[in-house]
Amino acid sequence: MDTSLPLADEFWLSAHNRPDGYSLLKDRALGIGLGTALLAELLWVDHIRLSDGLLFLTGAPWPADDALFELLVLMYEEEQLLPRHGPAGQKVIDWISFLAGDGPDRARSLLEGTLQGGRYAPGREIGSSYAGGRIIHRGRLSRRNPPLAIPHQRRSLLGRGAWVHVPAHINDAGWPSARITTTLQRGEPLDAHHLTLAALYIVTGLDRDTLNPLTSGERAMLQDQLIYLPAVLGELIDHAGSVMSKQVMTG
Repeated sequence: MDTSLPLADEFWLSAHNRPDGYSLLKDRALGIGLGTALLAELLWVDHIRLSDGLLFLTGAPWPADDALFELLVLMYEEEQLLPRHGPAGQKVIDWISFLAGDGPDRARSLLEGTLQGGRYAPGREIGSSYAGGRIIHRGRLSRRNPPLAIPHQRRSLLGRGAWVHVPAHINDAGWPSARITTTLQRGEPLDAHHLTLAALYIVTGLDRDTLNPLTSGERAMLQDQLIYLPAVLGELIDHAGSVMSKQVMTG
């Protein structure tokens, strides 16, 4: 399996690491994790910067990745609505909350495409490209990159249920967390990518399923390593934790 998948893709796989391929998380928690991961991807390639809770667009060349491109379009559109003489930044907690919701321009749709109840809608076709659905349309763009997810109609007691996405190969869903646990069990340091992924597990509660092979000592080692997470990513994770805590309190 490709070990250099984008952060949001690896979080999605980890969140669906169960025999039936359904999500281990509730929709809101999954959305918070995916939205934060997409923002982290933009930070890594310098398309945005984060300072004191505000996101700033850098004006860097547009990314080739469709999901990141669409997210940047949304952010540029939002920037145009800011007061001319007000602060130029956009609140990161607002973006995490927005991306965690439902809708065609939210984090899950940017990765999965659009699923409409009992009908399967694979994404909005624009010309020869697809808007949304990074993890399911990879196979359409390159035969070297098979899709990570496939549509599945979840059955209900009354017959046909709603469409959901499940991993194309269920064994692949366990690889991201396995790399983290194996590295820690060897007593080795995690790189920034896997530290961020582990932090997202903890913030969303996914660690209960993904990091359960770790001993208390190995968990302590992970906590010690999280101190070395790049400061901007640490700030992003802290804001994701705030959004998640608010979600828990409000139900």
